[in-house]
Amino acid sequence: MNISTSSTGPAEPSMSPDSIPDLDEIILNVIDMVEYMSLPEISQLNITNKKVHDDMVYFKYREIISPKIINILLEDINNLTGILEMFETLAKIKCGTLNIEEETDKFAEKVENTYIYPKFGGKEKFFQMLKNNAETNKKNQ
Repeated sequence: MNISTSSTGPAEPSMSPDSIPDLDEIILNVIDMVEYMSLPEISQLNITNKKVHDDMVYFKYREIISPKIINILLEDINNLTGILEMFETLAKIKCGTLNIEEETDKFAEKVENTYIYPKFGGKEKFFQMLKNNAETNKKNQ
């Protein structure tokens, strides 16, 4: 990812299809990690001592796979589907089939709908809570 500086504010990451890394290499590394985690002795270690298991996997792959991806897979191997979908989207962005800004917005919305809004009982309740907090803060100042 490239960093650009603006005269109106701090440096922000610039989004460009050229900033997307070699996805084939990343996918092969992720597949290797999943296969490693599927080995009988490693699977058994996950059952008997999850912390040691997770540390072993993390330290084995941290140089070749983003730590965020490793942690997502260690949290739940079923997250692999979402990661592969993300790689598919990135590949389409890289070849120009999809627009990076639009896909970033879609991804952010998906994360919000999946992880943030449900914690508050839905999108409407989330924004109502924000409004209430803002009003409370304004009164307390």
